[in-house]
Amino acid sequence: LFWGSFPLFWKMLTHVPSTEILAARIVFAFIFTTLFIVVRGQSKQLWQDVVALWQNQRAFWQLCAASVFISANWFTYIWAVNNNQIVQTSLGYYINPILSILFGVIFFKEKLAPLQKVATGIAFLAVALLALYYREMPWIALVLAFSFGIYGVLKKGIKLDATRGLVIETFFIVPLAVG
Repeated sequence: LFWGSFPLFWKMLTHVPSTEILAARIVFAFIFTTLFIVVRGQSKQLWQDVVALWQNQRAFWQLCAASVFISANWFTYIWAVNNNQIVQTSLGYYINPILSILFGVIFFKEKLAPLQKVATGIAFLAVALLALYYREMPWIALVLAFSFGIYGVLKKGIKLDATRGLVIETFFIVPLAVG
């Protein structure tokens, strides 16, 4: 219900540039998740996560890249909703699970059971038909699907609590958002 109401919220802000909405979302996500971590008494664990990430430079830069991809995803979504492209945003979030399955098979050598292959094939055909019905290249949908899919690939290899990870991800992008 909350996720589904986001387009209504963004539509109320069509007079505000999408970049400003994104900047506010990033800054407030950082502030409120940090406060949440402090209130939960997890400040020490957050600092330990930062130190562990810094010691593992690959994970550190992967998380930094992930923050760029999720920011691109958020911006595309906000921009698309505010520019009357809600059908494309929906299509992007239909494409994403199929892309995630494909990425799992390619990057993580996951195996699909025969019924999973059939289900994925049916889902792919349904999304392909929706895309054909749309009658133009659904570039917004593809940007949403790929940015979120790549974000998932980058995050999969990093062992990090979700909320503390969000604090660190938004910390990486906050300087750009404030700018």
